[in-house]
Amino acid sequence: GPYRGIEVSPDGTRIAVHRHEPAGGDIFVIEPRGAVTRLTFDAARQNSMPIWSPDGTRIVYSSMQKGKWGLYQTLSNGSGTEQLLIESDLPKAPMSWSADGKRLAFWVQDPKTAGDVWVYSFDDKKAEPFLATPFNESHAQISFDGKWIAYTSNSTGNRSEVYVRPFPSGSGVYQIS
Repeated sequence: GPYRGIEVSPDGTRIAVHRHEPAGGDIFVIEPRGAVTRLTFDAARQNSMPIWSPDGTRIVYSSMQKGKWGLYQTLSNGSGTEQLLIESDLPKAPMSWSADGKRLAFWVQDPKTAGDVWVYSFDDKKAEPFLATPFNESHAQISFDGKWIAYTSNSTGNRSEVYVRPFPSGSGVYQIS
């Protein structure tokens, strides 16, 4: 089948994928010797965009349930149940987990502001916009030391460029492409 949203585990031994199907998609973890663990079981929920926790024990993914888009967390070994982190009417997808495991950068598609970067705090269990402008910001990646975030934006015109700014706060933005 067609695989999308491929993400290698932090230790490099497994791959989380979204297997796309005509009715939607589900999340799987594939090991080098071919063992496959299915993490979601309802392709109609549009399960997609899996990303690993820094320690490799959890996976966060996007899913549509009961008419709302949400970010869900589950154990990467397939045991346990999924946990809702945040939901709304707006499509969203996880992008990057901070190395300390405390924050998750994710993309939100808002018709008022195009694509935005939000940050979820695991300590506070709250999400707040990090970049919400009239431009399309996406592909956010938190640096390994947790001090910077890189992302793409079309703020200079039709073409997206790569930018870096301090994270989780601070002044200054630097275009690097």
